Amino acid sequence: MWRAEHWTDYELLDCGRGEKLERWGDKLLVRPDPQAIWNTPRTHRGWTRPDARYARSSTGGGQWAGKGVPQRWQVHYRDLTFHVGLMNFKHTGVFPEQAANWDFARELIQNAGRPVRVLNLFAYTGGATIACAAAGAAVGMGVPVVQPPVALAIGDREYEAVPVSMGNPHAVIEADAPAALDLTALGPQVERHPAFPGRVNAEFVRVLNRWELEMRVWERGSGETLACGTGACAAAAAMAALGKLEREAVVHLAGGDLQVRWEEKSGQMFMTGPAAAVFDGETAD
Repeated sequence: MWRAEHWTDYELLDCGRGEKLERWGDKLLVRPDPQAIWNTPRTHRGWTRPDARYARSSTGGGQWAGKGVPQRWQVHYRDLTFHVGLMNFKHTGVFPEQAANWDFARELIQNAGRPVRVLNLFAYTGGATIACAAAGAAVGMGVPVVQPPVALAIGDREYEAVPVSMGNPHAVIEADAPAALDLTALGPQVERHPAFPGRVNAEFVRVLNRWELEMRVWERGSGETLACGTGACAAAAAMAALGKLEREAVVHLAGGDLQVRWEEKSGQMFMTGPAAAVFDGETAD
């Protein structure tokens, strides 16, 4: 049996009576687990004073109860960093027991002695994809669906956006100088524009030459981020579809460069890029 033995930010503290007590960073959570059928004494203080507890409803589903838990926070596994949060179906966004699989995949990639391409067929959380990319693999990002450009009236200006689906929605907008844009003002207006009733991720790009483009990204629900893998792929696909970029190119972002390749025969988009720690921090009690 493989065990995920290298966690420092996750710990299964106790389980039983259909629930488990876990530590996610500095947060103690109680979640249902139907496999914890044994009836053991609950001596850990976390059972009575968790930061949040998920309670199932008799009509289906359930909800979290707790105070002071942020919308999302970070946990680390080796050199990987994940954002976790309380989701409305009891999950946090990461399956920590899968870390043993991440280690196995990384070892295979690093010892392959050749370039490796990975297609994650069960990318429920993206943990394995991140681990493979960190090991140097080119990760299959799926088949982009590029739609005809649409006009977006925002304030006294009109922007042309290329809608692209990478499994999540994107709007790619060309800009003469993305670095000069006030994304805190423009980003939310694109994200919530009536043309995108489900909201959208917005990429603001400038094509530098046939093989390079620069980009800033406004992610729906998060704001501006340093990088976005699906956003980089969407931007490259949009510009390639318009005939302004080759199907293999480098995307320059604030968080680093990503190499993307859009295969003509299969339609698959592959991405290669670095994974690095951005910052460390501490929170006051």
